Amino acid sequence: MVTAITSMRQKTPTRSAILGIFLSGFASAALAPYQTLLALQTFGLNVETYSLLLAINSGVAVLVAISIGSLADRYSQHRATFLRLSAALGAAAFLLIFLSRSDYFFAVVFILILPIPATLPGQNFAILREQILSLAAERRPFLLAAGRASSSLAWTMAPALTAFLLWQGATLVSLTLVSAACYGILVFLISGSANPIRSDRYGDGTTIKGLLSRTTIAPLVGEA
Repeated sequence: MVTAITSMRQKTPTRSAILGIFLSGFASAALAPYQTLLALQTFGLNVETYSLLLAINSGVAVLVAISIGSLADRYSQHRATFLRLSAALGAAAFLLIFLSRSDYFFAVVFILILPIPATLPGQNFAILREQILSLAAERRPFLLAAGRASSSLAWTMAPALTAFLLWQGATLVSLTLVSAACYGILVFLISGSANPIRSDRYGDGTTIKGLLSRTTIAPLVGEA
């Protein structure tokens, strides 16, 4: 464990990935329990409209996750750029929601922009796993557990913090500043010195066509 901790302190990409998992998870978890209240009470959306937004958001999120994952693997030398862009869009989106207080703007951001920063945990996990594979076998379990623990910790701490802020008198819309701050910090913490992930390691699965192919989907359907 000592050697694993030393490796994490020395390897900037590993440390950045774990912090990225924590901060992106914290940004998502901060609003997750109150997202429905924010849409219905603060922005005045009715249940039918919000349900439609959720359905569209889910579909867009799937397409965005596949697309960004494919591009990040294919152009792995630019994956730090993908991370920074995703984090910057998340920070800007939540900041503009806070400033605009507009139901129309909330709907547009919710559908078109927020699915992009939502891919950050997956992007950081991919980087962390690649860094772990370059280490000796005995060092891998601790670092993998650290990545998973950082995600669990974020989803445990963030709702508690936002609940405390609401108890202290904060408004629902002001909670967007917590998410914006997390994404803003993440922009400056992302390391660009990681070794590129080789897309050939993953085969056809790194392309949208490969992910939607029969050979990829059939085993998943069979297991389901």
